[in-house]
Amino acid sequence: MLGKTSVVDLELGMSVYREMNIITVNINNFFELNENKSSEEIFAIKNQLYDGISDIVSKCGAMIDCYTESGLRVLLDSNTDKCIECAIKLEKYITLLCENAEVAIAIQQGDIMYGVTGTEDKAENIVVSKLLNYTHLINNIMETEKITAILTESSYAALSDSAQYNIRHIGKIRCGESTDKMINLYEIFDFYPSERRRLIEANKSKFEKAVELYISGNLFEARKLFVDVIGANRYDVIASSYLFLCDRYMNNTDEDWTGDFKKL
Repeated sequence: MLGKTSVVDLELGMSVYREMNIITVNINNFFELNENKSSEEIFAIKNQLYDGISDIVSKCGAMIDCYTESGLRVLLDSNTDKCIECAIKLEKYITLLCENAEVAIAIQQGDIMYGVTGTEDKAENIVVSKLLNYTHLINNIMETEKITAILTESSYAALSDSAQYNIRHIGKIRCGESTDKMINLYEIFDFYPSERRRLIEANKSKFEKAVELYISGNLFEARKLFVDVIGANRYDVIASSYLFLCDRYMNNTDEDWTGDFKKL
């Protein structure tokens, strides 16, 4: 990155603009899992987590951009397939180390500005990208809808062969009410137990058709299909959320339908 062999070689003010993948990893229930632990114990858990994660990220040819309170952000200058491979390894490691961890991984591809900012006595590496405008919303959706991994439309389009993965289109999101721009989201359900994968795959076509109808504004027909999906798989949280949205917009004439999926 930036033509240097190590981040310690970077200088204040240096930056580069390029297309990259951003992998955001979050343990949604990290604080719930550790609420009875001391600060020292949590510190030790985080160090153990980050030590193993750092090794996986390095072997995938990626780099850790930053750590958050309950996760991290990774940059990968490669194709989406490599990102999914990295995501699968990270999810396996985290759930092995933290039993019952609810891991959420978002993969986005696009232009970023990566560089060094601050002052001479305190500088840090930062990422500036429009992709980050969607990250918080995507993470919230993954948490409420119990989704482990999501691809945005640019990452999905960059897959060498989408058929080799279990993926379904789950709709569009809008970054802020003031913009007309929406992006498509895709759920990777390879991470789930076999029975959950089987149920999602069995109802994938009907679910995706219902999503298309919802986006186009045909809420009545979309609702009927979502009811069918839930009847076959009552654990499909996002189908249940869409059903609620259909009812909300059909019964509330004062609220404008916009076609995007809204977190409930």
